[in-house]
Amino acid sequence: QAKSLLYESVYTITLCLPYCQKSDGSMPANVPSIVSLCAQTLKSFIQEPDQNLKYLGLVGFASLMVSYPKVLSDSDYRGLILACLSDEDVTIRTRALDLLIGVATRKNVMELVTQLLHHVDMAMGSYKIDLVVKIIDICSSEKYALLSDFAWYMDVLVILARTKGIENSSNGRSQKQHGRQQKHNHELGPLISGQIT
Repeated sequence: QAKSLLYESVYTITLCLPYCQKSDGSMPANVPSIVSLCAQTLKSFIQEPDQNLKYLGLVGFASLMVSYPKVLSDSDYRGLILACLSDEDVTIRTRALDLLIGVATRKNVMELVTQLLHHVDMAMGSYKIDLVVKIIDICSSEKYALLSDFAWYMDVLVILARTKGIENSSNGRSQKQHGRQQKHNHELGPLISGQIT
């Protein structure tokens, strides 16, 4: 019950943060420390063995990212979110996958994608497809702003195109982008070849 109350408190704060902006566009001086406290609390939820608490922590981070998209870019969180991609619970894996765009930075994107490629090798079914789409989403985000080596990205696309289990696959899924729900039907062949061309 105490954990539930703590989560509801943190989640409410994440919902209020977008409305803290002053008339001049700046944020109050204490907001960064509040964000840090929320992030540390949500991190503790994800570290819990209880799957429900772990799930709530991931949901809370998704809400926090609406106001602070790069709150997970700190290296302390990267391993935590990546570990969730190996969870037996598909809902945990899917929630963690949605947070990866906040983990990626120009400095770590190559390492992050390399780790995701290992997950692609081990994954099956629609989750494998979700991983492939997420790799492309991360690398192509903000007009490829995270990439410094496009030859490396071409190599990644070739690896993805040759990955067994995704040939002629399509996947309809709901994906939250920029605070809105959008439905996408992904034909992976055209998606990958479109990146190459």
